[in-house]
Amino acid sequence: MYKGSAIIVGMLIAFMVFLNGTLNAYLDGFVSGFLIHIVGILSVGLILLLRQETWRINRSLPKKLLVGGLFGVLLILFNSYCFVQIGATMTLTLGLFGQMIFSAIVDHFGLFGMKQTKMNPKKNNWILDCFHGHCLDDCNGLRIQGGRLCFQFFWQPSVACLLFFQ
Repeated sequence: MYKGSAIIVGMLIAFMVFLNGTLNAYLDGFVSGFLIHIVGILSVGLILLLRQETWRINRSLPKKLLVGGLFGVLLILFNSYCFVQIGATMTLTLGLFGQMIFSAIVDHFGLFGMKQTKMNPKKNNWILDCFHGHCLDDCNGLRIQGGRLCFQFFWQPSVACLLFFQ
């Protein structure tokens, strides 16, 4: 159930980046980011009203947890900007690669109170494979790039990239 839900989340994020990036092509980045967040606030407000939720905020809530909202705004702005510049695929794959690297650092050092999970050769190879795929992601199938013949399977670019030297 969780894996299927995660796949659906990934598809929704891809669609969201497409819509936000397209909006950003019509409007200034900050205006589009503002509109996107207004729509989000109204949507959540409607859901809370329909569920008849009470709006109680625990006063002992650490203020540093509210910084997540700032990260959300930055994420929307950067995604929208990158979508217009480099397209959806590169925006999403490079974003996922950044998440993977940061998560590996958090796990390895046990940052933010997380359980420490040291890196191992299997994780290192996986990260290198993903990096290799991201570097070749703009290869778009079969063509010459940088003196190399590049073939990329569309369904799994981070693992199924093969390089053939001429």
